[in-house]
Amino acid sequence: MSQKIFIASDHAGYELKNTLVEFHNDKGFEVVDKGPEDYQKGDDYPEYIIDAAEAVRDEDESLGIVLGHSGQGEALAANKVDRVRAVVYYGGEPEITELSRKHNNANVLSLGAGFINDEEAKKEVLKWLETDFTGAERHRRRLKEISLYENRKKPQVLPALLANNQKELDKELEKVLEYSDIFHVDVQDGEFVENDSLNFEFDLPRYQRYEAHLMVEKPLKWIKENLNEFERFNFHIEAADNPESVISYLKDNHKEVGVVLNPETDLSEISSVIHQVDVVQFMTVKPGSYGSDFHREVINKITEAKRKHPEISVEVDGHVTPENIEELREAGADLFVSGSYVQESDNSGQAVRTLEEKIEDK
Repeated sequence: MSQKIFIASDHAGYELKNTLVEFHNDKGFEVVDKGPEDYQKGDDYPEYIIDAAEAVRDEDESLGIVLGHSGQGEALAANKVDRVRAVVYYGGEPEITELSRKHNNANVLSLGAGFINDEEAKKEVLKWLETDFTGAERHRRRLKEISLYENRKKPQVLPALLANNQKELDKELEKVLEYSDIFHVDVQDGEFVENDSLNFEFDLPRYQRYEAHLMVEKPLKWIKENLNEFERFNFHIEAADNPESVISYLKDNHKEVGVVLNPETDLSEISSVIHQVDVVQFMTVKPGSYGSDFHREVINKITEAKRKHPEISVEVDGHVTPENIEELREAGADLFVSGSYVQESDNSGQAVRTLEEKIEDK
């Protein structure tokens, strides 16, 4: 299967764009020209550039080439699209284009057509297309930090991981690794809930971010044993005899804190701690019970919580699907945990994207 490239330009890059389309088609690439179709002096390039950048975002393994006089404005436009990492090249050290792929996993190259000739452009673009991201831990970690900052105020879909052994954990993580900034890991002890999970010596890749959903009788004990593995720990208010001590321990160790409510638990049960936590997680199903019913009454509870405490981040967990995620977002949810819908999909990455599209600009 040939590499797919999306390409677009402004009027200053129009001629070089057409040259690159022909050149890379001849090289066996699948080139999709996102415009403009005709030379228009003074055109507004953002529509073409953003169209190409969105195509790169939406199609796995594709790359993008955008062109302008300097390439600067085109890169600015492309970088406004989620998950796009556009870099500029307008001549100079040829190693720059390689490093943008090796170290930064750039997926869009913006060319300054007014500063490079056709032959230089052909050479550098071909080299860029044929260079792979190294995947080194330090580079992945830094890219994640950028992405986390970018998404800090946006609604997010958190793929859920539920595993009874390392092989299952690796398999579930592999399906969704590139499609989220944070992963929701279910921890069950077989006591607080009827099933158990993550009850083994597990190993999580260090360059990712995780929250632990603790469905356990003794959350503080589990936290102390696994403190360095997770960024955020969400514990059930129903399981904590002294929730303040759990919160205090986590805050003292610079961890984020979430408190979880079962479907039947009244919002008043967390009134004394709600201002001390980072996240309130609402269960819309019975925890630890596979295939249980969706509790619609929890939606009203989410609305009430957000009305009384608009500053809190609200997370919802249980049967989150394309059919209900918009309603949950409108009720006030910010974070959406999806397990079976994402993991059982033929294309887990597309499943995550489908959920994300439903909550964009809501």
